[in-house]
Amino acid sequence: MRQRGFAMMLTCLALGIVLAAGSCLAAENIYPDPSFEGSGVAGVARTGERAGYLKVGAMNHWAAIGGALAVEPFARYRATAWIKANIGKGNFYGPYVYEWNNYVWAFGAQSTVKSSDEWTKHELTFVSPNKVMSVHPLAYIDCENSEAWVDDMVVEKIAEPEEVIAQIEANKNRDINATQILARWYVKQGQMDKAAALMRNSDGLTRSDIACLLAQNTPSIVARRPFVVEMIAYGGPTYNYGIRRLNEITTGMSRQDRLALYEEAVLANPSSASPAQGYGKLLDSYMRSPDEPVTVGRAAVNLASLRASIEKLYARVPDNSAAKKELQVVMRQADDARKALEERKASMGECVVKIGGKQVTASTHAIVIPTDPTPQEQHAAKDLQVQLELATGEDLPIWYETDADECTPIVVGKCETLEKLVGNIDFEGLGLEGIHIKTAGPALVLAGNRRGVLYATYTFLEDYLGFRWFTPDCSTWPKEGVIEVPEIDKRYIPPLEYRATDYPRSRQGDYSVRNKYNGTLHAADEPRGGRIRYKGFVHTFNSLVPPAKYFGTHPEYFSEINGNRIGPDHTQLCLTNPEVLKIAIESVRRWIKDDPGATIISVSQNDWHNYCQCDKCKALAEKEGSQAGPLLHFVNAIADDIKDDYPDKIIDTLAYQYTRKPPKFVKPRPNVAVRLCSIECCFIHPLETDEYNKTFVDDIKGWNKICNRLHIWDYVINYAHSIMPFPNLYVLKPNIQFFVNNGVTGIYEEACYYTKGSEMQELRSYVMAKLLWDPSYDTDKAIDEFCARRAGMCASTST
Repeated sequence: MRQRGFAMMLTCLALGIVLAAGSCLAAENIYPDPSFEGSGVAGVARTGERAGYLKVGAMNHWAAIGGALAVEPFARYRATAWIKANIGKGNFYGPYVYEWNNYVWAFGAQSTVKSSDEWTKHELTFVSPNKVMSVHPLAYIDCENSEAWVDDMVVEKIAEPEEVIAQIEANKNRDINATQILARWYVKQGQMDKAAALMRNSDGLTRSDIACLLAQNTPSIVARRPFVVEMIAYGGPTYNYGIRRLNEITTGMSRQDRLALYEEAVLANPSSASPAQGYGKLLDSYMRSPDEPVTVGRAAVNLASLRASIEKLYARVPDNSAAKKELQVVMRQADDARKALEERKASMGECVVKIGGKQVTASTHAIVIPTDPTPQEQHAAKDLQVQLELATGEDLPIWYETDADECTPIVVGKCETLEKLVGNIDFEGLGLEGIHIKTAGPALVLAGNRRGVLYATYTFLEDYLGFRWFTPDCSTWPKEGVIEVPEIDKRYIPPLEYRATDYPRSRQGDYSVRNKYNGTLHAADEPRGGRIRYKGFVHTFNSLVPPAKYFGTHPEYFSEINGNRIGPDHTQLCLTNPEVLKIAIESVRRWIKDDPGATIISVSQNDWHNYCQCDKCKALAEKEGSQAGPLLHFVNAIADDIKDDYPDKIIDTLAYQYTRKPPKFVKPRPNVAVRLCSIECCFIHPLETDEYNKTFVDDIKGWNKICNRLHIWDYVINYAHSIMPFPNLYVLKPNIQFFVNNGVTGIYEEACYYTKGSEMQELRSYVMAKLLWDPSYDTDKAIDEFCARRAGMCASTST
């Protein structure tokens, strides 16, 4: 026994493997596809059949393979890879790892790749203070005419967090990455004084980063203030994401409070231009905030206070200091901003708007919001204020209802005074998106819940005042004449709960909410009503049960074709295997935990055929008369598993190509959405009346009989020639009406998502937005109003 134990110990030492608890334990390789058999290219491999591959022709700035990898915070990992390459010009790396501090890529390491016909070992170590690290087996920066292959990637933990921190603390010559990691460790341990000492002994970006970190973890506004000053004094607002971080840590502070912080920061570090440069960033946000609309009147007040702050500082900083020189630059920028503001003021209209016969002016009306408004109510009120100023020149005040004076109210949201003003508004019946617009003499109510209050506001501006938002940078508003707003009692709930496309020009946040898109690709933040978010947008089988992880040891988890299990490429899941279901449920639950804001979880087939033909899958498909049978049984089981714990989540799947035909017996659970795809159809003629589309028409009617949540994945893209004409403008309306008439509650219009230059995407985005919100909207009206204004009558949106 002694000889055997001694031999085992020698074996472990020779292999360099950790001896733990009396056993020889090899470190776990956490890289998900180490031999690239699931993700690589065939033909060049060190082991197996495939290798990871990255190629660049003409000069390009950046590309990489790989991505976020889950790691233990503060542990040290070693990444090892074997690489061969032909490098032309530029910088190729492998591995290449990084994470983010508060502003930029940080905590990184990279190994430079050189040309070699032989497989060469590359190795590095890294530490991430976060739960993930971006790990790229191959990457390049500013490179051309190069290619590289990587194989046998290993990422293994080699030191525990406590050991790593002890080593960093002992190193008196630690680099900035180590200092930033140590600061995060101290904050995590509640040792704020130690983190503050690190901050004071640092400079530049590192000092600003630690100051921002301390501010983020200091709840008290008063106690947070010195850290905010440090963050600004050492250049925070000038860094990438700096203004965003500043806005986060100054939440609850007034604009005057923030100006005072800037003044303190400049005086604390006058030898640096950075804090004064931050004034220029602040100037941009004062004039045109990316987060909230700003009226001309408010921007003028902001500019005046900013200019006064700069002048006061200019008199106090030392002559010939970097701060003084930079303040001169910012003063010139403020003068330019004042001229731009005057031009914007000149573009405002002088339109007279009357409600109940009474003209809407800053002295007669006020925008009234609840005392404790939602972010959506606040945003709707501010944007209404801006839009009315554009049309009338009047800067209406915004009041909380408890502070409102005797002015006539334009009520935005769920105010307690509504019942007295207009009677009962059934908010519960409106859901998230329904609207109720109602006049009461010269008063106006714009009612709705989360997105509904925004949609009520924009519907009023569109339908009764004539506003239009054609593109992110082209909108129109009335500028002259008298608009007599009629008596209104309009209640509307959109027939489609999901309205989306993916044209790049349709995704911007203001454009999306004003045109009532709410899909996962539209950048509507919480104040703009948010959006319906997916986790795993589509084709998720390989993510739920990764072939790269499981196929080698469990080929029975994947498709059987002609008696053989195929994989890891172009396979589907064996949907009757209980272990596959178990793993998929675990994945879905993990996704929900990792991304709780996503309300739809995609459990959907990969984007190819090769469905499983094992005896069990085949028998179930034959019984159901469709390959949708095995799929829906599988999806239902996942939906059943999560329904009690996550009643707000929807499991989404596809009825696509081989699963398009509805099954005979199984029905989707109430928390399942089926997305029926029309990819085989003719799109020149309306779907319902073209004989070519008869089978699709039959399928949608069949799904309608068994679904309570039927969505459509429609196509408005010419994949063969994306910039050539695709004459479908006049089939959009009849198709959308056909969908709605057959029980569809959500439509995603897949468009030319990969370029801003596709044929008529701005017009088509606008027409689709109108029809998805109101399928009765007149197509010719949408086309005519878009073309007339886009041809030269648009005013640039600076709000």
